[in-house]
Amino acid sequence: MNRLFEFADQPWLPRLFRDLLTELLHYQLDTYRTYWPIIPKLNEALRRSQSTEILDLCSGSGGPLLYLRPYVRAVRFTLSDKYPNRRALQALHDTPDVTYLPYPMDARAAPRLTACRTLFTSFHHFNPSDARRILQSAVEAQAPIAVFEFTERTFANIRGMLLAPLAVWRDTWQMRPRRLSRLFWTYVAPVIPFLYTWDGIVSHWRTYRVAELRALTEEFTDYAWEVGTLPPEAAYDRITYLIGIPAA
Repeated sequence: MNRLFEFADQPWLPRLFRDLLTELLHYQLDTYRTYWPIIPKLNEALRRSQSTEILDLCSGSGGPLLYLRPYVRAVRFTLSDKYPNRRALQALHDTPDVTYLPYPMDARAAPRLTACRTLFTSFHHFNPSDARRILQSAVEAQAPIAVFEFTERTFANIRGMLLAPLAVWRDTWQMRPRRLSRLFWTYVAPVIPFLYTWDGIVSHWRTYRVAELRALTEEFTDYAWEVGTLPPEAAYDRITYLIGIPAA
């Protein structure tokens, strides 16, 4: 399943296209409050680990933490990405509790900080070997880690992505401020709808299932791991999560 690639992962993709994609996703996650169900679970992980700081990996243009943070029991948020978004960096310049690291950060080799590490809609980008490296990096730093994915490998989700261009055209028109580059590459030359649809299909296809996430944690026996879906009784539109906390 990991042989398929996503355009946003490729170093040769022009920064403009990558930024337009991540900004659109950030707008959608914010507007539709996609990750609201994870707030109690994340707060529980922070409480159990006695952590008051979050290091967000693969943040893109800011990620869900920017709208979740008033409801999260942390006092400091650090965002990072392999390809930092310049506009997000500038927008957060005067936000005292949020720092966006201006240099590339490899999620597989994060610094040895004890801040709780979070990954939103990004863990599926890594093959099993690299995904274990992300978990191992947290374990070596004795840092809690929380992974959340709203994507899921189901036929309904993959089929639904065929209508994704309609959502891109609708949501792009609502985004502010309107930028000529965004309008051009969405409506005149529809590069963004194509990239978004392809990457969305691949994201659903590559997302780890609950059993696969459990298998990734088996070697790290000195951590308390929890894997599941939110809400637990939902048949669709679920968020898959993995949370690891030092057992001690």
